[in-house]
Amino acid sequence: MMGDSMVKINGICLTESNAIGHLKSHPLQLTYGGGFREIQEQEAASLPSHLRSGGDQGERRLRAMSCPNSSDLSSLETNTVSKANLQEKDTDSEVDDIFWNTRIVPILHELEKGENTETVCAACTQLHHALEEGNMLGSKFKRRSILLKTLYKLVDVGSDSLSLKLAKIILALKVSRKNLLNVCKLVFKISRNEKNDYLIKNDGILESLLEVLRNEDLQSNTEAFLYCMGTIKFISGNPRFLNEMISKGAVEILMNLIKQINENTKECSTCLPNSGHLLVQVSILLEKVRYIKLVLTVPSTS
Repeated sequence: MMGDSMVKINGICLTESNAIGHLKSHPLQLTYGGGFREIQEQEAASLPSHLRSGGDQGERRLRAMSCPNSSDLSSLETNTVSKANLQEKDTDSEVDDIFWNTRIVPILHELEKGENTETVCAACTQLHHALEEGNMLGSKFKRRSILLKTLYKLVDVGSDSLSLKLAKIILALKVSRKNLLNVCKLVFKISRNEKNDYLIKNDGILESLLEVLRNEDLQSNTEAFLYCMGTIKFISGNPRFLNEMISKGAVEILMNLIKQINENTKECSTCLPNSGHLLVQVSILLEKVRYIKLVLTVPSTS
């Protein structure tokens, strides 16, 4: 139509009526959830004059400067995620504080009173369950040192049943090096007395010892491993314990231990301290496992 004025959009010359149709079918939008205003083309009747007339270069530069680039968006997104993570950590910290004050502190007070061994043993069992429930076991819990200080004071009581309960919690808190060595020595001492087999069985300390052999660093804790293996060797004299060891993957753990010792010997060109004694303990235990398997597979002659 001759009366229509010409409009240039994206390098294409269109009549005003065609431009209106083009803009309706291709609306321009910029939306951002972080506070940017939504910009949307209005209907052709309310189009700004600079769009209808072909545009003003200075205005376009100004609008381009006001639009966020990819680095701005990335920075804003990172800041938003960081704030969300901080809020989540603060919430988790508050939950931990409430759980600590309402569930753990009363038990620690009970332990500190130490009225009698039976009461303290019961409190230790409650403490272990509460720490597990509150996801407070392991080496990263911020109040771990407070727990360990309280538990170490009770070791001197001299009760085997209490010592095993304490050892189980201490091992679950993932102590290492000297502390790990001392707790392994404590369990070893208790295991030497056959009368304590039922205590060891009831407290489930075997699984804790296998966890030490499975996850702790051999090179840093060779002596602790030796006492740990000594304990397992003692209690393996009871067929019930031996079967439990097999079911908990003891054979795989021991084979991996032999592999680690050999690899460390090759790397260092010398044997680690106590590694020879450790290999002897492992060999004895594997021989027991082999024997019990043979007994179980031999068909009955009756």
